[in-house]
Amino acid sequence: MIHIDELFETISVTCHLKGVVGIDYGSHMSYLSAGSSPVPLSAYVLLYVEQGCMCYKHLGQDYKLEAGTLILYAPCTMMSVLSKTDDFKGHQLFCDKAIFDRLVMENGGDVGLLQLKKEFPVVVLTARQQADINAFFELMMSAVTVTRHYRIQIVMGLVRSLQLYIIELHSAFIDPHSLSSDRERIYRDFMKLAAEHYQHERKLFFYANRLCISTTYLSRIVRQVSGQTVKEILKNMLVTEAGYRLRNTTQSVGEISYCLGFEDQSAFTHYFCKHVGMTPAKYRALR
Repeated sequence: MIHIDELFETISVTCHLKGVVGIDYGSHMSYLSAGSSPVPLSAYVLLYVEQGCMCYKHLGQDYKLEAGTLILYAPCTMMSVLSKTDDFKGHQLFCDKAIFDRLVMENGGDVGLLQLKKEFPVVVLTARQQADINAFFELMMSAVTVTRHYRIQIVMGLVRSLQLYIIELHSAFIDPHSLSSDRERIYRDFMKLAAEHYQHERKLFFYANRLCISTTYLSRIVRQVSGQTVKEILKNMLVTEAGYRLRNTTQSVGEISYCLGFEDQSAFTHYFCKHVGMTPAKYRALR
């Protein structure tokens, strides 16, 4: 898998903020050529097509991207390009997985983004929505390229706003009755609780008790909606937060261990290495 900073160098993006986001603006995207081997990326990618057309395959399904369409694909997505017109041009935003996932958690693990990642739809934008997306890219380029004291906070705020905007776009694909069902409500309530307490509460009973339902029922609901277990969701939250702190703060490994509820630094190192495949020190050295 290509690390996000290596990706920026490989593609020669228009501008980027190291380890956070990169923008490929008005590009012909030569790295997405027909017949080339798909490359898994360690980033979320938002692709907006300005002109031309591209056909690609994902999980055995063929898709067509034309001018005015938008897609968001997740890390490790294997997208095989089938064909692309010579005049193809568009804009891309690459966002670090840990940062994107952390912001999703702060948004309550919204079901709209969850279904987007599962179903991988292509959105056809109206003229107004196309103008909105173009304005977003211009704002993001300004935030990345102009030196400001709060540059990273502004960039992350824009990414979070983008997530909410995409959720609104995809609302047309989701049955509004299903979103208001008890199942979706319980899942949303669980994700909100998890975002508030995962650093110190990682037992299923705690969340079931707070929601006044049985552990068996909560486990079933979470798996039905997300395809993951409660344990897996809490683990992903913990690993994402640990990775974010290692790459974007000056906290020591010991301080991070304490903040995330581990008994000691050794326990945290063992846990992180088990789920990430490297020690916290090595992961921090990647930034």
